Amino acid sequence: ARWALDRMGVEYTEESHAPLAHYPATLRASGQRTVPVLVTEDGVFSDSTDILNGVDPFLPEAARLFPEEDAARREVSTLEETIDREIGPRVRRWVYAWLLDEPAIVRPLIERSMTSAEKKMSPVLMPVVIAGIKRGLAISPELRESQFEKIEASFAALAPRLAKKEYLVGDSFSAADLALAALTAP
Repeated sequence: ARWALDRMGVEYTEESHAPLAHYPATLRASGQRTVPVLVTEDGVFSDSTDILNGVDPFLPEAARLFPEEDAARREVSTLEETIDREIGPRVRRWVYAWLLDEPAIVRPLIERSMTSAEKKMSPVLMPVVIAGIKRGLAISPELRESQFEKIEASFAALAPRLAKKEYLVGDSFSAADLALAALTAP
């Protein structure tokens, strides 16, 4: 969602929290525990797809992430949803399966997202956050291999779409391209 808002030139203020410590803020804003949440004068958008769909109509046509043509729009929406619901979580779990065993790497990454109050509680909060992520995402050494195989299969399934062209759908950058780039960046 941040990448999309930045690309779209939408100004926003980010309120960052450590994983799990974000629950009070997101529950208060959207009634859900998940991130991202965008609070605007026009309403609350409670996930990245919702944010993209909410902002897209206000952009100049050339900058939109969803095509006007119905079939192409459905294709972009379907791909974006698949990437968001399948590939993204696989990558997230795979990355956490490696990082959570590396406290010297993961602690600074998590602490970077903490509020000043959370940072003061970091010695107590960090073990809870790490244990919560491991439990919530069912992180295990076996997961590393199985998730990586699934990620490779997902990329193999998308490869024919990109074999002869630059974008997943049509001739311009779309929400599907943004989701793939953002959620597989790690």
